[in-house]
Amino acid sequence: MTDHKKYYPSKILLFGEYTIIDGSNALAIPFKKFKSRWNFDTQKDNTEFVPFIEYLMNIDWKKYNTFFNQEKLFADLKRGLYFDSNIPVGYGAGSSGSITAAIFDSYFKKNDLNIYQIKNILSLIEGFFHGVSSGIDPMVSYLKKALKLIDKTEFELIDKVDVTFENYSLYLLDTKVKRETKKYVDIYNNEIKTKEFKEKILPKMIFLNNNIISSFLISDEKKCFSLLNEISSLQYKHFKKMIIPSIEKLWIESLGSEDFSMKLCGAGGGGFYLLMIKKGFETNMLFNNLELIKI
Repeated sequence: MTDHKKYYPSKILLFGEYTIIDGSNALAIPFKKFKSRWNFDTQKDNTEFVPFIEYLMNIDWKKYNTFFNQEKLFADLKRGLYFDSNIPVGYGAGSSGSITAAIFDSYFKKNDLNIYQIKNILSLIEGFFHGVSSGIDPMVSYLKKALKLIDKTEFELIDKVDVTFENYSLYLLDTKVKRETKKYVDIYNNEIKTKEFKEKILPKMIFLNNNIISSFLISDEKKCFSLLNEISSLQYKHFKKMIIPSIEKLWIESLGSEDFSMKLCGAGGGGFYLLMIKKGFETNMLFNNLELIKI
């Protein structure tokens, strides 16, 4: 019987958006405010699972030292299995990673698998949703641990990431706007083709990104805020198309501010944006029409 008491959290990519494509570090954390779990209700329509199951059945899982228990999944579906989730879709919060983690956890053999094999299997499962998957999102959701990506193949699991600073707080700004990730990845890929960006801007962005991750993991809040300001300025200058018009004024206000700073959180173009706000700063005037979610 499927354990529907287990939950699978969303994931937030704190740092590493876009530069991860070109070999920088990245840091993703589980975010338990949004999560999912299996549940049962015979009145629910669960036929949406059929194409996903067909996709999984067409993969030779023996090659990956695992076994997909499709009979168990079909039996649970007959009993009214459905995926109960409050993870927003189209936000880059790992909604597909969460269901991937849940499918793997409940319906795949996991004995004798090392962490790299698990990541590979998770990336194959999530491939149904994206075509190509790094496996990062479902790894974070499945293990409920932060993941620091060192490069495209090497990563480090972190048991606990402290997001509580003495003088600053981290927030997600909810734009209430879904986004199409591919559109913004294409914008980045076009930008990287220019000689100036590739030779001058990208190395600086990678340097800043790797440094803010290192500073964040040792809770150096002063350096984090300074680096975030620099990242924010570069993103505004070079990734302006990824900033939705409704928050552009706020972004301009943040540039050079000693009270708050912001950057993309994932692909941009909607979804969440990441903010670091000094404690005690009065946010009502600037954020009164926007939802801030404390991390």
